[in-house]
Amino acid sequence: MSQEDAPTLVFDLDGTLIESISKQNGGIHRPAASFPPSDFHIFENTSREREVRVRHGCRELLKGVSAVGFRIAIWTAAPRDYAEAIVDGLDRHVFSGLKTNLVALLTEEDTHSGGIKDLAGNCNQLESPLWRVLIVDDNPRTYSNNESNALPVPRFCGAWDDTLLALRDFLTEMHEATGGVVLDVTGWRYVNKYAKLQPLRNPKDPGHRSEEGAESAVGDGELTGPSRGAPWGDPAAQGLGTMGGSELC
Repeated sequence: MSQEDAPTLVFDLDGTLIESISKQNGGIHRPAASFPPSDFHIFENTSREREVRVRHGCRELLKGVSAVGFRIAIWTAAPRDYAEAIVDGLDRHVFSGLKTNLVALLTEEDTHSGGIKDLAGNCNQLESPLWRVLIVDDNPRTYSNNESNALPVPRFCGAWDDTLLALRDFLTEMHEATGGVVLDVTGWRYVNKYAKLQPLRNPKDPGHRSEEGAESAVGDGELTGPSRGAPWGDPAAQGLGTMGGSELC
């Protein structure tokens, strides 16, 4: 598979890959007995200093998906200088080469998304058609227009979990099963079981079929159809986190 055909994974930052706590909110002095030590700091020795905890399995996930050919992008609602500082920390302390291999770093200043991550409207910046894009995020609202592209994760608030290791295994097995030709999120442990999800295929594939009333692939691979939103009510009740910064955890 050529690099142009490689699938793209779009990762959220806060609540998905990392947690950051402001020094002004007492994060630097948070008891180590309650939370693991931070992995790195950003904006050190300034009023904006934050301590950052990286979710368990982040290194293994980024390394594993890169090894089988996934392209990596990051999309966050945070300011650009914050996002760049986090990416720099991840590159130095977690996955060397992340900055070099990153195909896109999107922030609210770039997309003006208003909290909805419009994958179809930003395919050019991601350098991928929609049927080759998956998004990993803890907030159901952000991907509500593209649930067939979504890999939901519970909100990360600093405590240990195995979510990213499980995601690495799911993605590598999915890639091996189809050679990366089909992207199908339906088997993921946190997927919305009530949504009408469709495997993502090349719309020019003669074997591709669309179901009436479900999302259908057209044109250059953009998905069209009704915007269902997140049907699961309160996302916190689903164990998938809440809106807002990581300090709300």
